[in-house]
Amino acid sequence: MQLSGPRPHDAFFTAYFSRPSAFAQLLEFTLPAEVYSMLELSTLSIDTGSYIDEHLRRHFSDLAATVRIAKRGRDAPDAPLPAPAGDAGSPLSPPSSAPDVGAGSANVYVLVEHKSYKDSSALLQILRYMVRIWSEQQKAAAGSPLTPIIPILVYHGRAKEVSSDFEALFGAQVTAQLRRYQPRFISELLNLTGMTEDQLPLQPAPLSAGLWAMRYARAELRESLAAMQRLFDTAEAAGIELEHDANFAILMEYLLRGSQGKTREVIDVVNEVLRTPLLREEAMTAAEQLRRQGLEEGLEKGRIEGRQEGRIEGRRQERETTALRLLERGFSPAEVAELTELSEDEVRGLTQRDEP
Repeated sequence: MQLSGPRPHDAFFTAYFSRPSAFAQLLEFTLPAEVYSMLELSTLSIDTGSYIDEHLRRHFSDLAATVRIAKRGRDAPDAPLPAPAGDAGSPLSPPSSAPDVGAGSANVYVLVEHKSYKDSSALLQILRYMVRIWSEQQKAAAGSPLTPIIPILVYHGRAKEVSSDFEALFGAQVTAQLRRYQPRFISELLNLTGMTEDQLPLQPAPLSAGLWAMRYARAELRESLAAMQRLFDTAEAAGIELEHDANFAILMEYLLRGSQGKTREVIDVVNEVLRTPLLREEAMTAAEQLRRQGLEEGLEKGRIEGRQEGRIEGRRQERETTALRLLERGFSPAEVAELTELSEDEVRGLTQRDEP
């Protein structure tokens, strides 16, 4: 599994968590227990983005799934939703018991949005996703109940704080009287930047390794590898065997891809920082693969540039040949320059070139 393209954070997140088992682990760690218990994870089906507009695809690392709502979730009482501050008693204040998320529908749609940088429009983009999903459902089955959507925002940008409340986008000018007219929802937020190492999970191993990698992917290579070694040491002390459960090949490729060092420098850092044989072996393999990929990309770039230069040179030769013919027919250098898009000096140079 290779992380090609200019957006390694998006590529890693999509590739790593699009596996149903890893997606389910992400849900368990992120969702409130009373919501997670409602989901029948054996029915989880990954959606690769069939509802996403082409022009949105550039801005999103879309990852979503449909999952059935378990019967025990519908039978259990729902936790009340908190009313926004200053909005008590408004017609849209949540009742003491929130409506059943599964009422009228056997499924729920889980929409996970990943951001590797702070984006003030992330929740607005999520809302556009939600509306597009519901619109497609209405086209397919007009009049049928809409499927509930659980939005999740996974964030690991440089800033430590990020909002998960859509209503906050309107600012203080939206009073209680106006609030009833605005869309209101919150997104579950997994803010890896704002978490300490103690708050990151140690198991299940694939989830732990993936979140640790994302948490430190923006760090200098030495620091990111040191963090992965700390994860291994801490897990080993807790009796957790990561190597039997985590895919470290893609993790190491992800961590190394952001390094600007040469292969020899990367290998020196790997040997210095990583003590665990498995980690060192995966890092060495990833470094070599990236080196070869870089060579192949360099060769291909050279071929493309060579072809482009050849075409440019060919067009210039055609212009010069046309210019000489026009001069032979009595056109002035100024007229030839205008017709061939050569400069007058270049046209005069052609005549001097052919002189004995």
